[in-house]
Amino acid sequence: MDTTTLSLIEGPRTEMGTQTAQCVMTIAQLEMLYKVHIYSRSGGRVSKDAGYQREADIKRIEKLATSLAKELTVVNSVILNYREAKKDINFNSDGYKNLDVPTKDALWAVDGQHRCEAWIKLYREADDYGVAQKEVGERKINVTLFLGASIQEEV
Repeated sequence: MDTTTLSLIEGPRTEMGTQTAQCVMTIAQLEMLYKVHIYSRSGGRVSKDAGYQREADIKRIEKLATSLAKELTVVNSVILNYREAKKDINFNSDGYKNLDVPTKDALWAVDGQHRCEAWIKLYREADDYGVAQKEVGERKINVTLFLGASIQEEV
């Protein structure tokens, strides 16, 4: 099974008891794992089936991708949820953990959808932006990661 490794720093638990962590992820890892749960009115109320995120604004994504191609640095974290995470993740005594995430799994957007999609657009269309895909893929972003939060907690 293909996996990618995320180096985590233990964060606090949420009010609902979900473990959080901080990590740095490459754009190539983001492109491989990122998913967004778009709301569908036909699915009914916000749920695992109906989703909850609005459609991203394409013009905003394109503008941000252009700025990122010109070396814009965005240091604030995106927030993602690893829904398939085991509830009993054990960090070492210093609060660190290397977590192998199967590439078939997903990290779901909680906050930062436009930033994530701009990075992914830049990565996938690097030639169109006059940058090297390999270099974009190696760039890093800060991530706050929920480890197994429910849909209700994501919202």
